Amino acid sequence: MVHFTMFGGSDVRLGEDRKVIITMFGSTDVCKATLAKRLLYEKQRLEQHKEQQSTPRSILERVFGRESTPSRHRNHIALTLFGGTDIIAPPLVDEFLDMRELVSRKLILPEEWNALLVRLDQEEGSDGISTFTLFGGLGESSRSDAEEIQKNQSARQLGLINNDEERSLQAIVGKDARQIRTLIRQIATDQ
Repeated sequence: MVHFTMFGGSDVRLGEDRKVIITMFGSTDVCKATLAKRLLYEKQRLEQHKEQQSTPRSILERVFGRESTPSRHRNHIALTLFGGTDIIAPPLVDEFLDMRELVSRKLILPEEWNALLVRLDQEEGSDGISTFTLFGGLGESSRSDAEEIQKNQSARQLGLINNDEERSLQAIVGKDARQIRTLIRQIATDQ
């Protein structure tokens, strides 16, 4: 899917489908997918590859067709020309809610976690986004501590998380991405 911004501003939320984000003379905020969603997308991609491998292939497919190994993850592409693009980490509460859903529905088994994390780290590089900027600016950021705290409080008020979960999330505000990844999984599995 192509997302084009010219002489204006927009927000884009990344998902499973590859996106090409083009910004010219404008500004685009790109919100990364949560770790839980990226893990699930990777698992689904590997399962699709296994299904393809179990299907007999014709001579034409063997010569000209499908690959015999899983293709590398197709990165999103962000092109910025005379504008600005900011790549933003998802809020902690979104990371937690998606991880809690993944854990409670057992969409990824405990023995699959580490292998999927290694694959993501190897294949995605910096969160699966390839960028090119010409006469513009590109930034990668996370929300401020105050914004994270506000989002956690809002989620509790809406009944999405309880008081204990809010306290746990408040305790990891300001940590680096690697620590957050580990702590979010711990909080989700402890609930």
